[in-house]
Amino acid sequence: MRLGTAAIAAGMLLLSGCQQQYTPLDGIAYIAQTEMQGNTGQSVIVGLEDVSTTLNVRLSNPISEEVTLECIVDDTVLAEYNEAHTTSLEALPQGQFVLDTKEVKIAQGSVVSAPINITIKAPTQEMKDSGKKYAIGLRIAKKSGAVTLLDGADKIVVLVAQQAIQDVVQFGSRSNIVLNLAEEHALKTWTVEFMVNMDILGKRMGQYNNQALFGFWGSGIEENGVRHSGEIYTRFGDAPIEGNRFQVKTKGTQMNSNMLFNENTWYHIALVCNNTKLSLYVNGDLDNEMDLPDEVVWIAKEGYLGNEDYLRANPMMAQVRLWNVARTQNQIKENMATIDPSSQGLIAYWRFNEGKGNTFKDATGKNPDAGVKAGGNVVWIPDVKLN
Repeated sequence: MRLGTAAIAAGMLLLSGCQQQYTPLDGIAYIAQTEMQGNTGQSVIVGLEDVSTTLNVRLSNPISEEVTLECIVDDTVLAEYNEAHTTSLEALPQGQFVLDTKEVKIAQGSVVSAPINITIKAPTQEMKDSGKKYAIGLRIAKKSGAVTLLDGADKIVVLVAQQAIQDVVQFGSRSNIVLNLAEEHALKTWTVEFMVNMDILGKRMGQYNNQALFGFWGSGIEENGVRHSGEIYTRFGDAPIEGNRFQVKTKGTQMNSNMLFNENTWYHIALVCNNTKLSLYVNGDLDNEMDLPDEVVWIAKEGYLGNEDYLRANPMMAQVRLWNVARTQNQIKENMATIDPSSQGLIAYWRFNEGKGNTFKDATGKNPDAGVKAGGNVVWIPDVKLN
């Protein structure tokens, strides 16, 4: 028999008139890190080296005999977590982690077990390139002792967050990057994401204005009476705003960020258009939004990072993505530093992590390589932490 969390809570609290009386529970076992809650997770960040984390089993009160429990890897626990949190975590491959013990004991008269140590190995290059999110589903089972498992709190998911460390590209006014697509796109909904670090930003109105970042425009051709016109253009600064205020132009209008940005700082910027509304997210948080006209945005086969006449900074950029869907805030926040290249709606994905040269792969495999404008050379900054 297992007791639900609500039933446990009800058993702990008895009301008698205006006076509260607490009846202690007897022999309830649960994973301490769940804090008696169901569908919980514990995050671990893994970088270039192996890392460890620990779990403990706890009793609601000491009992008069030794208790033995088993810790079991169970993918159904992960499936339940994914359903409850609308996530798509994948089971961490068995060879990527080690439990130092599968059996724990709680001594007579004690309430907590010795730690279960979990060592998680540094991710493989294949795991890094996949952009997938991994986790370990665990549950405890009773082997001996007069205890009852607390339903929900007898399970936990260890969330394995990969620390995003990559080489990043730095370009300038003489080394603009050309972004190539296999075909033109007619977009009513779209998302643009990138990570950026600017070493020079204006502080005054109009200072260092029009420092271009991501930009695509329509080809302007006419087909069956329809003109392929459109614009998605992003920059820091404009004549009537500060040089460290971000701006996006699309559908004949423009929107400025509420926040002012700092030099030499990494930011994740996401622009989401659901056709009639444009939203700007900075580091996963909503900064500004505005209404838009109901019309198609055409983008041609060629776009750019940077411009020649106004770019004073030498921006570092990474994780540049173009989508034909309006991504949700939760999707943006959970995938800032990496994404699965096979994700639905992803038109193009330039990681800019090659580490050398002047050509850059589209991780989706759908589009030609991006490259530096003729005559220019980029600079590579190694081993940059993006999260």
